[in-house]
Amino acid sequence: MRRAEELFGRLLAGLALGGCAVLFLMMAVICLDVLLRAIPARLAWLCEWAVDALALGCCVVIAWYGIKAVLSSHAIGGMVVKVISVPEWWLLAPLPATFALLAIEVLFRMRRLYEGERAARTDAVTAA
Repeated sequence: MRRAEELFGRLLAGLALGGCAVLFLMMAVICLDVLLRAIPARLAWLCEWAVDALALGCCVVIAWYGIKAVLSSHAIGGMVVKVISVPEWWLLAPLPATFALLAIEVLFRMRRLYEGERAARTDAVTAA
């Protein structure tokens, strides 16, 4: 029992350390947000492109693997048995659909960025 108590104490300490790390990262992101408002317009525009390209790549990869998971689950006839039984692919199907829609939205954002002024966009920020 003493060993379990010691392990539980380590778990709590680790979780507290993780919470501190999250708070530190939140503080760092806020500071970075404030500091990056002073970067040149062209560099801000390029940063927007980089983030949009990264987001598009992530959406496409997640949608692709989501489709593979749905098709695999459908092929093997996987079922989720709880209070009621439902095919597993029913629960997985929203994942690729959602990320495909998100990828389309990112493409529209990239089009707006391309057609707009060569500066940080104002249509996607929470504070000015």
